[in-house]
Amino acid sequence: MAKQGKASAAPGNLTGFASIKQTVALLTLIVMIIIAAFGEIIAVAIFSSEQEETMQKSMRAVARAYSIMMNNTPPMEPAELRAFLSSNLSGIKINDIESSYIMVVNRDSVVEFHGGDASRIGNVTINEVLTGITQQMRNKTIQYGTGGYASYTVNGVEKFSSYYVTTDGEYVVCAVMDKKDVTAAVVAKFLRISILIYLAVLVVIAIISYFIVGVVVRPVKIIEQVINRVAKFDLHFEVEGEIAKILLRRDEFGVIARAVQTMIENLTEVLNRLNMSSDDLNVKASSLKDGMGHVSENSSDNS
Repeated sequence: MAKQGKASAAPGNLTGFASIKQTVALLTLIVMIIIAAFGEIIAVAIFSSEQEETMQKSMRAVARAYSIMMNNTPPMEPAELRAFLSSNLSGIKINDIESSYIMVVNRDSVVEFHGGDASRIGNVTINEVLTGITQQMRNKTIQYGTGGYASYTVNGVEKFSSYYVTTDGEYVVCAVMDKKDVTAAVVAKFLRISILIYLAVLVVIAIISYFIVGVVVRPVKIIEQVINRVAKFDLHFEVEGEIAKILLRRDEFGVIARAVQTMIENLTEVLNRLNMSSDDLNVKASSLKDGMGHVSENSSDNS
């Protein structure tokens, strides 16, 4: 490296995020933020839309199916109708949610069947949403054979409900469940999805870290090779390729490489001085030898 010219950056100077430690930390942080942000966006989107939409579709499908059953049921006396509904609708659960049940209310707001509380059968519903729907049925201001989705509170318990009005306008069939159970189902799915997302994140981070470590370690190996050659006093080699690139870096590797370059230059200068001093000593020793020869000859002549 003794033949390489001065590098553009002064040895020992680190600017901005030139430090490898800071650069790796920053890149890792950015990657994690990006992946986590995308992961959360996906999870929240699934959490807020797909699951509730799926639950609504299931509830509407159940309400519609039993409204069709009511349309095909021949006229019955109230007691007979309630016995029929009890035998066909009792124990029905939507998506295996324990708090879910079916409820049938007639156009006069009287509960004909209640899968959650049998004591409500024969009484006027306390559900304000159903009260409003049955009022519209009596006033014929609601389209028969259609349904909708509503949330409400009964006795302090928040409920989700999907309803369907029979085509004859006599009954409204509701699929009902507690909101907390819907939320629990959503959270369970959200957790499963989040685990998959963060496992993917860990894999991505592991791959990125592997390549980052490879990039970091390579300059170390190159500098190690140079130092090993210097340790053997092999100071005469061309500086080119990757070694020259490392000298121009502004991070710790560039600082170390330029320091090694300075060391090689100083060692070369010391060795050159030693060689010059050795030659000078040889000349002076030869001159001294010649002088001693003349002295010996003169001594012989004097004798």
